[in-house]
Amino acid sequence: MPRHLVGCAVALPERWEQWPPGEGAAHRDRVAAELGSTDEARALIAAAVDWCDEGEPEPGLIDLAIWVPDPTTGVTAGVLTVVLADVTPGPDPAGRWLHDIRRKPRLRGIRVLHHDTAPARVNAGPTVLELLTTADKRTGQITAQALWRIFPDDADGAIGLTVRTTELALTPALVADSELIAQGLEPLWAEA
Repeated sequence: MPRHLVGCAVALPERWEQWPPGEGAAHRDRVAAELGSTDEARALIAAAVDWCDEGEPEPGLIDLAIWVPDPTTGVTAGVLTVVLADVTPGPDPAGRWLHDIRRKPRLRGIRVLHHDTAPARVNAGPTVLELLTTADKRTGQITAQALWRIFPDDADGAIGLTVRTTELALTPALVADSELIAQGLEPLWAEA
């Protein structure tokens, strides 16, 4: 019988700070103080927290975080979202997910510049890594993403961890951080 997945504990590398979705206003000053070293930097970081927390949350969203590599500028170079996702019952959910996403996605208003998928394993269980670089057809804005779908052993759900950046020169560092985050992620289970 699968265990009921209710969340996860996320450990972040240096220069990242997180907060619960919908609670950005309560955490913006703490996040800004941790990541910024000047008043101007802290103001930019506080605005980034507000921006991340605006709008309709992604279904299953359980965690948000930002990455500010330079405390003097306050420029947010990466955003992390963590979601709980349903899994269709059956054998090898990671293999089925990998099969389902192997083709380049078609996204309205978005041009896919790069798409790659690979099976992996993290401490929590089998995983699929999807690397995606896209361009908004209207604005030309290019975004790089690393999307991890983690299937904890014997779980009734999956954890989706996505990091994204528009600072393309920082993509390798962001992907490396995302691997550390994925490896350190700990599933949380419902009480039996």
